[in-house]
Amino acid sequence: MSVLKTKELENNSDASRSLIVDKIRCVFHGPCRRVLLINPPQFLEEQLNVRIAKNKRYYNYPPYGLGLLCHNLKKRRYKVSVLDLNYELLDFIHKEEEEVILSNITNIWQKQVKKIIDEFHPDLVGFSCMFTMSHGITLIIANWIKSQQAGLPIIAGGVHVTNAPDIVLKEGKSIDFVSLYEGDNSFCDFLDFVNRDALHDNLTQLGTLVNDQYVFIKERNIPSPEVMNVIPDYLDLHIGRYDSLGEIGTFRYWRPKNSRGSISLSNRGCRGHCSFCSVRNFNGAGVRSRSVESVVDEIEVLVCKYNVNHITWLDDDLFYNPKRTLRLFNEIIKRNLNITWDASNGVIISSAVASPELIHSAAESGCIGMYFGIESGNPGILREIRKPSSVKQCLKLGEMMKKYPQIFTRGFLIIGFPKETYGQMLDTVEVAQTMGLDWYTVQMLTPLPSTEIYSEMVEEGLIKDGALNVSED
Repeated sequence: MSVLKTKELENNSDASRSLIVDKIRCVFHGPCRRVLLINPPQFLEEQLNVRIAKNKRYYNYPPYGLGLLCHNLKKRRYKVSVLDLNYELLDFIHKEEEEVILSNITNIWQKQVKKIIDEFHPDLVGFSCMFTMSHGITLIIANWIKSQQAGLPIIAGGVHVTNAPDIVLKEGKSIDFVSLYEGDNSFCDFLDFVNRDALHDNLTQLGTLVNDQYVFIKERNIPSPEVMNVIPDYLDLHIGRYDSLGEIGTFRYWRPKNSRGSISLSNRGCRGHCSFCSVRNFNGAGVRSRSVESVVDEIEVLVCKYNVNHITWLDDDLFYNPKRTLRLFNEIIKRNLNITWDASNGVIISSAVASPELIHSAAESGCIGMYFGIESGNPGILREIRKPSSVKQCLKLGEMMKKYPQIFTRGFLIIGFPKETYGQMLDTVEVAQTMGLDWYTVQMLTPLPSTEIYSEMVEEGLIKDGALNVSED
């Protein structure tokens, strides 16, 4: 079948699907029952700072998404193994001297990958690339695997891959397919099709290159709340040891002594429409919530199985549905789990101001830290980026949080929005000072592919289309 132009393919779902089906049949030459899932490191070898790593300042989040995939794959009777290279490299760094570390990073991950491939004999390798910082090392590892076993299929998924699938495929020629958006259903359906257990109509959220042209199936299979009501299966990963090697969340120094942390996800998605944020692209419109019982059951497993006593929420909209959120916090109290928790991903200010009882219940259930998404202190900028909170609400929140000194408060601030003036930046500083939160992080705008602000900046000639961020120009 001839390759159509990109615009034609976007409007011709059947043509895209046919091309991808043909590619699947070319890549897979037999059954695919054994799946190796890899969480890549967050740093390239030449960028590693050993002192920072030994001081536990690199992030070391358990691979939550891979844990969910393990659960779903096992449910469909696939054999699955997980290799968390970020954990393995941090573990190595903490055991060795600096001169040994710097000369052995590549050897360590190569040995780990070779060992698990030789022992597990996967039919497919899947990468979870969540953040742009892991882009380069993911491609390096994928290329190395192909150099060792040219016929071993490789697929990549995650937030970064979904944001920039064509860049990932064109720069990472060893990656055969990309799995887009949330893969709870779609990744398993893809494997079922490979094994001829499903029709091609079941294929969704899948992309590849055909004659160097990006082709994708745009139909989505969004997980329902019922599908989301599962506990990640981390197999034999040492979940209780993760934060002894690196950061989970941003409130380590406010946690109780000998605290052991992990993560949980209560809601997926965000009610906001912020033009710089990729959450809506990845999760779709709106917010989907797990049952309160499912969430607290998961926390109870973390407490009982891994001796975890601190949770960092992965939610982008933790306070969505105030009644449900209150039930969640109250259930944590009711079960006497004796945990602390933080909201490092941030809480929407307007939701906190509208339901002050949520802050009180949060404190009662163990909250020790919250980030709030301020971004800008200028009303015009807030309107431009469609932030769901106003300057007035920000100032009100600052007053509210003074009543809860046990909760360490932080604010996200961004400068460098298109056409933002020096005076508008000063407005942000002034609002932050007036709010009086305990800490603020200030960062330059990073326009992520797939976001509205990225498209706007490309149209205005501020960045080049196809760049991962401004620093690449």
